[in-house]
Amino acid sequence: MGGMTEFNPSDWYVAGTRVPDLNARARYYSAGLSLSAPYHAWALAGIGRVEEANKNFAGAISAWREAIELTPDFAYGWYLLGQGYMNVEDWPAAEHALEKATSLDPSDAFAWRNLAAVRIDLKDRAGSFAAIAEAVRANPLDPVAHGYYLECLHEEGRNAEALHSCEEWVTRAPKEPSAWKYLGMLRRDTGDAAGAIAAFDQLATLMPRDPEAWMDLGRLHRAAGQHDEALRDYLQNLKLKISDPDAWVYFGIALADLKYYPAAAVAFARAAELDPVDTHIPPILNRAQEAAQEPQPGPDEDFNAFIAGEVYLACALDYSGKSAEAAPHYLRAANACMEHSKMVSDAKTKAYLLDRAETYSRLANTAVAEVSKIAAQAAQAK
Repeated sequence: MGGMTEFNPSDWYVAGTRVPDLNARARYYSAGLSLSAPYHAWALAGIGRVEEANKNFAGAISAWREAIELTPDFAYGWYLLGQGYMNVEDWPAAEHALEKATSLDPSDAFAWRNLAAVRIDLKDRAGSFAAIAEAVRANPLDPVAHGYYLECLHEEGRNAEALHSCEEWVTRAPKEPSAWKYLGMLRRDTGDAAGAIAAFDQLATLMPRDPEAWMDLGRLHRAAGQHDEALRDYLQNLKLKISDPDAWVYFGIALADLKYYPAAAVAFARAAELDPVDTHIPPILNRAQEAAQEPQPGPDEDFNAFIAGEVYLACALDYSGKSAEAAPHYLRAANACMEHSKMVSDAKTKAYLLDRAETYSRLANTAVAEVSKIAAQAAQAK
C-alpha cells in the first residue's frame, strides 16, 4: 500500500476501480482511510461504489454522505450521492445532491445528465431540458445527452435548432452512429427525404450489423420510389433477421414492388410459416402467388429483369431452407449471363457478365453442397 501514496487522491481512486474482485477493491479503499486526510473522501467514494455494486444502496448512501461531510466541496461525492438517491428513487434528495454537484463542477456532463433524468421524474420538464442543455454544453459528444437534447428541441417544435445542433454533432463526431440516426430522423420529419436517406445510408455504413439501420433506410428508399435500393436494404435486414417474419414480409413487399412475383410469393410463404397466426400475410401471399402465374420476362425480352428475378427467387428459396430448389435458378442466371456475354463486344461489359456467371455458378454449387450436407447428416442420424 505504501506505493499508493505516490498517487494524487483522484488517481489513487481510479486505480482502485481497476481491481476486479469487489472484496479486494473494498480492502483497497478501506486502506485509504489510513492515509492522509485528502484521501479520505475518495476512499469513502470508493467504499460507496463497492456497496452500490453489491446492491447495498443504503450503505452506499451512508459512505457518500460521510464523504461530503468530510469535504463539503467534493463535487464527485455530491454526484455519487445523487446517484445513490436515484437508486432508491428519492427524487427530491437526488435533485438536491446533483444541483450541488453541478454548482461545484459545471463541466460534469454526467451530473447534468442525471439531473435532467431526475427532473423528468419530478415532472419538471423545463428544468430537465435546462439540465440536458448544460450536459451537451459540457460534453457535446455524449450521445445520450445529445440525443435527449435533440428530442426536447423537436418536441418543442424547434426543429431548426435541433438540425443545427445535430449537424454540428455529426461534424464533431462523424463516426458516432447516434448522431447520424438523429440527423436522419430530423431530416425525415422536416421533409428532407434526400438528406434523410444520406444520413441513414451513413448510419448503415457505420452499423452494417444493425438490422434497424437497414429497415429505416429501406422505408425511406421505398417512400422515395427508389425500389431497387429499398430491395437491397430489406435484403440486408433479412440476412440479419432470417427468422423474423416481418423481415420476410418487407423483403416480399420490395420484391413485389419490382414485379419479381415468384420471389415475393416465396418470401410471403416463408413469413406465413414463421407466423401462421398473422392474418395480414395470407392475402398478400395469395396476390403474389396469382401474379407469379403470369408469364415472366425471358432473357431475350428483358435481360436485366430476368437475371434479377431468377437471382432473387434463388435467394428467397435458399434463405427459406430450400437450397435444392434454389440451385436451378442460380444456374439459369449463370447460363443467361454466359450466353449474353457472347453477344456483346464491349470488353468491360463482357468481363462483368462472365464474372456474374461465375458468381451465380458458385452459388448454385454452394446450394447443392448444402443439400448434400443435410442429406448426409440425415443419413447419419438414422
